[in-house]
Amino acid sequence: MGNTHSWIYFALGTMMLWGIWGVLLKFVSTKYSWTQIYVSSNIALIIMVTIVAIIYKPNVFASKTVFLLALFAGFAGTTGYILMVKAFEKGPASLVVALTALYPAVTTILSYIFLGEKLGLQKITGVILAVIAILLLSR
Repeated sequence: MGNTHSWIYFALGTMMLWGIWGVLLKFVSTKYSWTQIYVSSNIALIIMVTIVAIIYKPNVFASKTVFLLALFAGFAGTTGYILMVKAFEKGPASLVVALTALYPAVTTILSYIFLGEKLGLQKITGVILAVIAILLLSR
């Protein structure tokens, strides 16, 4: 595949790990409160941040604007995580994960509006088909 497609290995790894993550979150949501899950799982986050900081020594304050946007992205991701754990408390894992997996549709639309990315017929069709898939899965 070469370098131009090396991203696919990261994407496939993400897919697999997030699939495992969804099952584990649903399981622990039947045993723990969302606050216990949130605190417990963020211990892993603290460990990973420490490892990355030690190995790569990033200068996170090189740009105030980029730092604030990255911080906001972190808040959005963390809040989404909390909402997903809350959804797992009440809903089936297969539907919670499927519905939350529609986030690329939001990314596609926002990327068109704010980043100037192209939004062609193929992407619009993909978003529509994803919504149809969720509707079919929910029945």
